[in-house]
Amino acid sequence: MEVENKDIIVTSVENGKITVTTGNSIQHKDGNMEGSTEGCVILGMDGFWSRPIDANDVAPGAAKSMVLTTGNDAYILGYWDDRFVDNVGAMQPGDRAITTSGPAAIFLKDQSDSVSILSQIEDGTNMGINVEGERGLISLNVGQSVIEMTDSYIKFTSNKTSVLIDADGIQFNGPNFICATKGGCLGVLPDGLTPPVPVANAILLGPLGQAGIPAANWTISPI
Repeated sequence: MEVENKDIIVTSVENGKITVTTGNSIQHKDGNMEGSTEGCVILGMDGFWSRPIDANDVAPGAAKSMVLTTGNDAYILGYWDDRFVDNVGAMQPGDRAITTSGPAAIFLKDQSDSVSILSQIEDGTNMGINVEGERGLISLNVGQSVIEMTDSYIKFTSNKTSVLIDADGIQFNGPNFICATKGGCLGVLPDGLTPPVPVANAILLGPLGQAGIPAANWTISPI
């Protein structure tokens, strides 16, 4: 039985099983596979699968592994990859992170009781989902478009336009508002009260006073 610290050279998946070839990534870069071990099986947690990034792929260097060899069998007891450690960022005690070589990541923050799923569009625009227990807030964002939801309100924001829904009603803010529907009613309608009859309570179109023309499908509540 022997335990060695080796680079992860290349990985493969056969019949759902991840196997790894370990060795010296510097020698492998020059085509020398001396001292490498093929068919290493990763021993990990049940229900969690992770396939290491090959040596000198995406970034120079290689992931490291602790290899246990027993006879003709080789097992990876653990492995780590320092090439992409900057993607984790500042971590506090109790924090957890799942990252890879790109911007996609999942972070669990202990102090704020939050879970974040982050990524980027190809042009570098950030996007993410954040569930924050400390503030009771769920937020989704793609660039400057944001949706926020708490127990007391829902807010939609895109650039300079926003819609706020809370116990006081619906508030629209922005440079312009368009309600592209066939008809409707402005005002409060108590339970059981049908919308007012057109013409009698219609919104007037055109000049004020008797010259105004009643809208055919838009009315105003008498309350």
